[in-house]
Amino acid sequence: MVRIPEQNDWVVYILFGSISVVVLTLLYLHREASLKDFLLQERSNVGNKFPTWIIFSVLNVVLIATLAAQYIPSVPRAINNFSILGFSLNKFGFACGAMALYYVLRSVFTYLFFASVGQDGAWYNMFFTAMRYYLVLCIIWMVFIFVSYFFPINRVLLINVITLFIPVAFVFKNALYLFSRVPVLPSECYYKFLYICTLQIAPLLALCRLLFF
Repeated sequence: MVRIPEQNDWVVYILFGSISVVVLTLLYLHREASLKDFLLQERSNVGNKFPTWIIFSVLNVVLIATLAAQYIPSVPRAINNFSILGFSLNKFGFACGAMALYYVLRSVFTYLFFASVGQDGAWYNMFFTAMRYYLVLCIIWMVFIFVSYFFPINRVLLINVITLFIPVAFVFKNALYLFSRVPVLPSECYYKFLYICTLQIAPLLALCRLLFF
């Protein structure tokens, strides 16, 4: 049997691993909760918020990097010329590293932001909202990855769909933070505007600039 030259076995492993991570997280960190129960549960009934947020954030990084590897024009020359023991980053590695750096820096500066305005408690409330948002986002990324790698779909059409989805997801996330029953952002409008502009919009634009332009 002749194999297709472009082998996407690694994508299958990532999808299978991602699904396994979601299932194991719900089984062992959330007392065998179903997807519906996990998304609808009250904050007072939820444990392991921080590790769940970490797990789904890392999963989000890997899935976005997997999808972006299909569409990144090239790895920047400076990064491509850098190698360790003869190994250099491919598009997936570059995207994964960029996404990981983006999430780590944004998380650090988000914590500093909440600490500076005396809203340390809101930082912990964010875990509860963010972990559910990231789970839904991970499922959507899995669908996009499966379609992108294994369906003979028009790439331009799919890129347009993904490009439309990203701002929709961005607006939805910030709406969750703004209108959540569990207070996430400071009550003052100035701080809300400052958070969204400096810790949401600006980092996202910088990431897109790094990956695709």
